[in-house]
Amino acid sequence: MSPRAAWRLEHLGFAWSVDYAGGKGDWLAFDLPWEGTAQLVGSDLDRDVATCTIGERVGDVRAQLSSAGLCVVLFDSGVVAGSLTSEGLRADDEELVEAVMNSRPATVRPSEEAPALAERMRKRGVAHMIVTRPDGRLVGVYRPGR
Repeated sequence: MSPRAAWRLEHLGFAWSVDYAGGKGDWLAFDLPWEGTAQLVGSDLDRDVATCTIGERVGDVRAQLSSAGLCVVLFDSGVVAGSLTSEGLRADDEELVEAVMNSRPATVRPSEEAPALAERMRKRGVAHMIVTRPDGRLVGVYRPGR
């Protein structure tokens, strides 16, 4: 219905209207502003997370981390390449992040419903979930009950 709405607005004299072809789901998945009462992951996540790159040394990353024990590994473009957890952080100081990172971390979109995700995470014993946009760029980390 959005193409009709855009045309109708133009017919009514609005000089500029946009038909967002991706739809509401795509809009929410890209973490764009919205209004409503839904409890979405994007409304309750840590956006200030530790990040590192695949070419950094583990010792350098370890020295910069707080007690969070998680570093989201990014390519230069900002796309998530993996995650470096406490296990990888125990590697030799000179080891490259790329060699010890989890290169297939689970991710979700900001449009995911938070209560359902929290329940799935609880059942699987997962403490955190990396949140990305559809283009793979980092949005933040979701930690239920934080």
